Amino acid sequence: RLSVSYGRRVGLGLGYGLAVLGALLCVLAAETGSFPLLLVGSALFGSGSTAGLQARYAATDLAEPGTRGRALSTVVWATTVGAVVGPNLVGLGGWVGGVLGVEELAGPYLLGAAALALAATGVLALLRPDPLLLARERAGTPPPVRGRRGVLRPGLRAAATSPPALLGLAAVVVGHTAMVTVMVMTPIHMDHGHASLTVIGMVISVHVLGMYAFAPIVGVAVDRIGRVPVIVAGGVVLLLATALA
Repeated sequence: RLSVSYGRRVGLGLGYGLAVLGALLCVLAAETGSFPLLLVGSALFGSGSTAGLQARYAATDLAEPGTRGRALSTVVWATTVGAVVGPNLVGLGGWVGGVLGVEELAGPYLLGAAALALAATGVLALLRPDPLLLARERAGTPPPVRGRRGVLRPGLRAAATSPPALLGLAAVVVGHTAMVTVMVMTPIHMDHGHASLTVIGMVISVHVLGMYAFAPIVGVAVDRIGRVPVIVAGGVVLLLATALA
C-alpha cells in the first residue's frame, strides 16, 4: 500500500528498515531467553524477504512488455551472491557474536542487521527517480488516493477474476509450500545427524543457488515461450526434486 501511494523507495526502505529492527530484537530475545520476543523479531525480520520480493516487481515497472520476464529475473539472479554466501557466514556470525559477548547463534543476526541497513540506505538514497512513480507518470495514470485502506481484498478480487493471475497466484503458493516445507526440515534433520553448522550452511547455499542462479534462463524462457509452459515445467522440477530427496 505504501509503495502504491508513495513509490518503491518508501515501501522497500521501510521493509528493509523493519527487518533491521527485527534482527536486533532476535539478538535481544536470544540474550534474554524470551521466545515471544523471538517470534516478534522473526516476523519483523521477515519483512526483509517481503522487500526483496517486492524489489523484483520494481524491476518491471519500466520494462517493456516483451522483456518483463528478463527484467524480473535479473533482480532474482542478483540476489544469488548474498543468498549463497549468507548461509556460509553462520560460522563468522557466531565468531562475531562471541567477540561481542552474545549467544553464538545470535551472531548471524548482527551480520544480517548490518546488510539490511545497507540495503535500506541504498534504496532510500539511490533509487531515484522512483520507477513506479515514473512509470505511472509516463502512462498518464492518476495517482491513487493516499492512505486508502483495504488493499488485500481488492487485490485478491482482481486476481480471482483473471485466470492468468489466478494461475500465477496458485503456482506461487503451491511452489513455495513444497519448497519451504522440505527445506525448513532439512537443517533440523542434518543437525539431528550431528552435521556441523558449516556443512548445514553449505547445503542451504546449494539449495539457494538452485533457487536464484537459473533465473535469467527462466526469464528468457518466459518471454519467448510463455508463462504457462514455464510454470508447468517448474512443477515437474519440484516433483522430481522431492522424489530425489
